[in-house]
Amino acid sequence: MKFIFSGIIISILLLNIGCEKDDCSKKRLNEDKFLSYWFFDSGSYWVYKVDGAEIYDTVTIEYGEIHEDTELSPQEIYHTKGRYYKTYLLHSNNDIYGYYYGAYTEYKLGGYRPEHDDWLMTQNFKGLTGGTSGKPFVNSNFSTFNYPYTVGENIFQTSHIDDVITLTVPAGTFENTVHVKPHIYWYYSGADTYYTDLYLSPGIGTTKIIMSRYTDTITWSLIDFYAPKYCSTKYK
Repeated sequence: MKFIFSGIIISILLLNIGCEKDDCSKKRLNEDKFLSYWFFDSGSYWVYKVDGAEIYDTVTIEYGEIHEDTELSPQEIYHTKGRYYKTYLLHSNNDIYGYYYGAYTEYKLGGYRPEHDDWLMTQNFKGLTGGTSGKPFVNSNFSTFNYPYTVGENIFQTSHIDDVITLTVPAGTFENTVHVKPHIYWYYSGADTYYTDLYLSPGIGTTKIIMSRYTDTITWSLIDFYAPKYCSTKYK
């Protein structure tokens, strides 16, 4: 009986050592927090309005994917191994040939980077170049957000974390909103178009988007949303 009892104690100690070494609970918590900024179930939607104009865009998650492999190109996400997440988005306002197409995103994708011990999210923006004909399309993949994050850090050469604020938009007031400054642009009719600011709120998603075109600043603000919480079921 003494040997059995001693064996149980040793097993518990080894189990505790293993968990401390892998820090499983921390990684699981980081994964859930990371996903809370952008990954939601199919059918989730966000309604945006251009400030000062009656122009709207409803963004709906068409479907999401959870993979346990590494079938990704370097253009989609860098150095990700193991599990990754991907959502495909539908927009009600597809007039990206028009003046206001600042909210247009095709998909978002995120996964774990073991060499950095963090989670990275990239997204694909669709834009236009080549004059008023609106052709050809330009697809711009860039790294937008990582977790855990540090204010002031660059995410590759494509964006940086500017600050963390309490943001108020028509849809509500959201704490711990991460303000991202993307470094992305394309040419349109001879003028640079920039995504200058993205705001990501935990449990809500993207709450505000600011772009610059010609001499104008165009702001898409969240006015309504439906985004049930998603929680990861395991860490691998």
